[in-house]
Amino acid sequence: MNVLIVLAHPEPQSFNGLLAGSAVEVLQSAGHRVQLDDLYREQFDPVEKASNYADRDEERPFAPLTEQRAHQP
Repeated sequence: MNVLIVLAHPEPQSFNGLLAGSAVEVLQSAGHRVQLDDLYREQFDPVEKASNYADRDEERPFAPLTEQRAHQP
């Protein structure tokens, strides 16, 4: 089984962080493929804003959907 664990806590040694680490170990030892995404380590920013787009198509007003469509890979 493929397992994705998402950790969203600023302190890796917190109770949540330790639970995530334990879950990874237990699941992997049971033969599962495990991916741990630590949003704080990745510096994930959930806030959509104009500054996320270096080459904006439209200067004003900021239209998130327009920018997302223009910047698809």
